[in-house]
Amino acid sequence: MPGVITKGLERLSPDDADKMVAYVRDFRGGGQTVQNEPSPIVAPEPTKPTVVLSPKRPLTEQRRTPADTENAARIRVAGGLYAY
Repeated sequence: MPGVITKGLERLSPDDADKMVAYVRDFRGGGQTVQNEPSPIVAPEPTKPTVVLSPKRPLTEQRRTPADTENAARIRVAGGLYAY
């Protein structure tokens, strides 16, 4: 009996069987191909950020030089020119 499930298997009707045969025959000679589904994009697991500390300069290098003092004075004067 067409369309009746027997022991877990369904029988094809003659019309469905003809469609199945035509579908399979279309694959001959590369006439029809089936494309693979694209694999899902998997995001990498997040990593913990690392903090890179810069080495401290020796105390002698941290002191201001005369050039730094002169530069600071010029910046103060220039700031006064553009005051409200």
